[in-house]
Formats: sequence, C-alpha cells, structure tokens
Amino acid sequence: MSTEEDKKPPYAIINAQILSDYLLSLGVIPRCTVCLSESLSVPEVRSAAGSVSCGTPLGTYANLFIMKSAYGVNANINCYALICECCGHVMNFRAENVLAWRHKIIMDKNRESK
Repeated sequence: MSTEEDKKPPYAIINAQILSDYLLSLGVIPRCTVCLSESLSVPEVRSAAGSVSCGTPLGTYANLFIMKSAYGVNANINCYALICECCGHVMNFRAENVLAWRHKIIMDKNRESK
C-alpha cells in the first residue's frame, strides 16, 4: 500500500523535525561546534503550486544543499544544514545518511504493522 510519503521525491520527505529526530537517534545533542549554542535552525523551503510540475508536492521541507566538487558531478555531496543562530556556523549532514535512516524507520514500522 502506498503512502503520501512514498509519493514524494526522496529528498522531500525530510523536514526539520525528521532531521532533529535523526540527530537524536545518533545520540547527538544539537549544539554548535564553535560556540556551543543550542540555538540552531534548519533552512526550510515551502513548495508552491508552481513547483508541483517538478514533482514536489505542497509542503515544507528541509532545504537540500548540493556541495559541488571541482572533480565533477559524481563527487558532489547532497546535504542538509543546521545553522547556529548565535555565531552563524553551518553544520552539514549528508542527505543520503538521513534518507537511509528514515527509510529504515519506515521499513521497521511496516514490518511491525504486519
């Protein structure tokens, strides 16, 4: 059975709460590694009616950043960011790791419901 989440492009299932849950599952206390502030934000985007044509349904998602490599697109890294509200330091988390964790959570829930 297909869920709403299954219909979204892979990166569109991640929002600020899911990113926070991911970090907590790793035992990470979200805190700036420079100034130790716990006041952090996740850059988010809100899709609009015009973006539906690119496959992203209406909603709010963690902004996906692409870190471009000088060695070509195969070396690019997709990531989500946490930004310190105090000093502005940016911490990046590899998107594929977050997606793999989220996929495992969904699969585990599906197995438990059977």
